[in-house]
Amino acid sequence: MGIINANKRVSEERIECGGTVKVTLSLAACPCIGKESHDIVFAIDRSAKMEGSALEAAKKGIKAFIETLERESAQPEGYAGEKRVGLVSFSDTATVNSMLSPVVEQAARAAEGLTAGGKSNPAEAIRAAVKLLDMKTPGEKMLFLITDGQTPFRSQTDSAAAEARQAGVTVYCIGIAAPDGVNREALRSWASGPSDSHIIEIRELGEAQTAFE
Repeated sequence: MGIINANKRVSEERIECGGTVKVTLSLAACPCIGKESHDIVFAIDRSAKMEGSALEAAKKGIKAFIETLERESAQPEGYAGEKRVGLVSFSDTATVNSMLSPVVEQAARAAEGLTAGGKSNPAEAIRAAVKLLDMKTPGEKMLFLITDGQTPFRSQTDSAAAEARQAGVTVYCIGIAAPDGVNREALRSWASGPSDSHIIEIRELGEAQTAFE
């Protein structure tokens, strides 16, 4: 897959204590995703700490990414390989919200209905995503893990991410800041290498900037 760009926009330049802002996260895939076949699973953290702008930003980011894939699928025959997208969400446990499907907008629709609650267990999400990707089928397998990296299940997640990478899954981590901030070290340990091209960090609400490419 080509370079992924991430941009975050906030609706206000100044944030009063206790106030709220609208956050928009945009993800864009380089057109060179092109002719290859890709199976893509998004795994969204929907634990309690993601409630509000963090979870909404994740939903909007998935929608923007899928819109890019839909535009690509409209290219002349032979330009774009098959793209299948699925969605997993997680808190204490993981749920498959949308099976892997060439009808890619299904994942965006499923994400819209997510609500926050519980603890964050990325390990369960990674294992569910690997099963969904079905490593026996052809094509590149990609996992986008959307979380702040803060979890009481760190060792389990380290193991699950290592197993996924060893199985042939390319792991991208999208760090969205929740109240406790982003655990950059955790994201680096979970993502495929090199980290500069496999980690996107969305920083504090007051910073509107381009994140990792």
